[in-house]
Amino acid sequence: IKQLQELLGVAADGVTGPETLSKCPVLHTGCSGDIVKWLQYVVRTNADGSFGVGTKIAVQNWQAAHGLKAD
Repeated sequence: IKQLQELLGVAADGVTGPETLSKCPVLHTGCSGDIVKWLQYVVRTNADGSFGVGTKIAVQNWQAAHGLKAD
């Protein structure tokens, strides 16, 4: 979480509070950049910084494995 907070430019305190959540973008196919690389690291897929089909599948698998709606 601290790495994400640093990317978002908020206080890196490790707490996912209102400030962090308000700065989090909705990531989807076509997005790119360091925040996508961070997401790819979290879902354990190729961290190339480009949100493509492989990243989408990895995110959906991660969501399902953690009891979330795989959307």
